[in-house]
Amino acid sequence: MTPTNFAGVMELATPWIAGYTWMAWRRRSPSTPLRETRIPFLAAATLLCLLSVLATASKAGAALVAISLAVLALVACRGWRQRVAILVGVVSLVGLLTVGLRYLPLGTRIREFVDATGQVSEIDRFVAWRASTAMIKDYAVTGSGFGSFRDVFPAYIPSGEYQRWYRAHNDYLQVVLEGGAIAAVLMLWLIWNYWRRALGAMRRRPHGPHDYAPIGVVLGLPARAVHASGDEHAQVPANALLITTLRANAIAPREGLVDLP
Repeated sequence: MTPTNFAGVMELATPWIAGYTWMAWRRRSPSTPLRETRIPFLAAATLLCLLSVLATASKAGAALVAISLAVLALVACRGWRQRVAILVGVVSLVGLLTVGLRYLPLGTRIREFVDATGQVSEIDRFVAWRASTAMIKDYAVTGSGFGSFRDVFPAYIPSGEYQRWYRAHNDYLQVVLEGGAIAAVLMLWLIWNYWRRALGAMRRRPHGPHDYAPIGVVLGLPARAVHASGDEHAQVPANALLITTLRANAIAPREGLVDLP
């Protein structure tokens, strides 16, 4: 798993665990000491997830996680002062960590690690996506066949391109390339039908005023879906399993995985 793909996992986990933390805080008993609750553990887990996505040096991952946390804060807070304070805190924390990783020695080491893994740059992606248009024309209806991208795509790469392309670094584009117009229609139908059911489940869920973990899941899923337009998260088996599990949970009854006992 590359650092960028790990950032995709953190996009799912961070708002989910942050929602857990907020639920635990709202449901805590005033008579129970803070150290005896699960809040310190959940808060540490949230911070660890946030640090992890920043350590991957994924710009899209950091931005999407920050947006998800900001939206979660807006939903969780009732008064406008609380909402402003939370938003300022999230933005400030992300900004400080980003600056620290940019200029501190740790940030230099992380960038060197990312460079050493041979990550594909934004320019390389645009070159590949432009070359894929010719492949789409040749396999417009049924595609080249699922799993055939690494064998077929090299014939369409411009001369002088040195990257070895095993994936298109765009989950949606790869579905179209390998499955053609038929797969594209099925994918659009699946996306529409899933979110129709997920949003309906959220409206029917009796989550009350303090049930924020399901909201974190619903925020993490579109964050990962947006990032999928520039990477191949769903094609990593471990990522695909987590995505499928959380998607199923988003439309599950209240007794699902995301609820806090």
